Amino acid sequence: MALKPGESIGGYRIQRILGAGGMGTVYLAKHPQLPRLNAVKVLNSALTDDAGFRARFEREANLASKLDHPNLISVHDRGEEDGQLWIAMSYIDGTDAAIEVAKGPNVMTTTRALRIITEVGKGLDYAHQRGLLHRDVKPANFLLSGSDHSEERVVLTDFGVARSAEETIQLTQTGTFVATMAYAAPEILLGRHLDHRTDIYALGCALTKLLTGRDAYPSTIPATVMIGHLHEAPPRPSVIRPGLPPAIDAVIAKAMAKDPSGRYNSCRELAAAASDALLGRGAPSGEHYPYSPPAHFAAPGPRPNRRTGVIAAVAAAALLATAGIVLALNSGNSAGDTSTAATSTTSRPDETSNPPRTSATRTRSTTTTRTSTATTSTTSPGSSGNAACGPYDSIKADVDAAISVPAPQHSDRVRKYNDIADKIEPAAQQTPQGDVADMLNNAAERARALATRAGEPDATDDELEGLRIQFVDPWVALSFMCL
Repeated sequence: MALKPGESIGGYRIQRILGAGGMGTVYLAKHPQLPRLNAVKVLNSALTDDAGFRARFEREANLASKLDHPNLISVHDRGEEDGQLWIAMSYIDGTDAAIEVAKGPNVMTTTRALRIITEVGKGLDYAHQRGLLHRDVKPANFLLSGSDHSEERVVLTDFGVARSAEETIQLTQTGTFVATMAYAAPEILLGRHLDHRTDIYALGCALTKLLTGRDAYPSTIPATVMIGHLHEAPPRPSVIRPGLPPAIDAVIAKAMAKDPSGRYNSCRELAAAASDALLGRGAPSGEHYPYSPPAHFAAPGPRPNRRTGVIAAVAAAALLATAGIVLALNSGNSAGDTSTAATSTTSRPDETSNPPRTSATRTRSTTTTRTSTATTSTTSPGSSGNAACGPYDSIKADVDAAISVPAPQHSDRVRKYNDIADKIEPAAQQTPQGDVADMLNNAAERARALATRAGEPDATDDELEGLRIQFVDPWVALSFMCL
């Protein structure tokens, strides 16, 4: 149940909703004592009984509260009231880089893009030196305030998916993962050791987006985006946007190297090399910007076996929306249903070229493809193959087309997801027992649950978004399993 203007939580008096997502709602609220406004993120009441969600929500506050840097969002307080968990953060009155880049190169100039990446990089390097990875670096998380582009403040938000390099507690369920697909480094998709260079890869993807207005590997198909990150050459901004100096291509190639050892060793190095390339100061190798990475990231962990890597890659296609962090295809509306999101106050288009949406400090927009509790089957590795994928392949195009069409009205969702379940259930019955059959049955059950709940008069948009997310989990994972 959303809080109404005038109501309070933790002493913060609600002014209005900034945005809402599958996991929580962000409100603009008055501070209990001080004459200032804060962004207050409240976990959805339906999730408060889930120990895993509670742990992730509290973890966002604990991690972010340790960070004190002008380019990182500040967390001021957190607590629980009447069973609802909340976090109070700085309120950034402005916009974000994803909104601005969608306005075109006259608004997102190369100079502005360079400045934004440089400022975000400062905050990331600070976090890396303290043993924290962000793992969801993308323009939608770059908050911007100020009327003058040359003086605007740049703040990186959503450290909800961040983790300590020393952390040993596993906070995601088996088969789940956290990332944004358009900015996910290969090691994320393969379930390998992550370090500060994972964020640097994402920052390279973000720089590509700001300079060209296009994702590094643009597609509405999850598996295609994955293959791009894993196997295709890095994009060449000077080809995508004529007029950019060819030297920037080498910068992006280094930042997005498939092997982390080939990347820049700090965000500062990346920003300096990009500056050299864009401002014509010579060959941007970055080698002349020495940097010693934090000791936390020095020793890579053991490489997973092939089966673990497959599960991690499947999980990367069915990602976890934790405290405003989501799996996004091109950070866009790849799964269909649209609603609103949460801390700037500007109307923002989708990060591809979809219709506008409202943005705010950041329970990320539910226009992105998000998943919450994906699980992978533990049947034998050989149980899924081309034969098992035949029934799935026969309905894939129809189901993909159905979920790509927004269904804002509850009655539309009832019809659409009943139709989807009607397609999936026969395919599941025709599929040999194993991973693919399990995923098909899972997807059909979740589609039917969404249709059923959408037909009930007290169903809320937040509830339906959460159910849609749960449907997308197994369906998107199937795209990778049946490559």
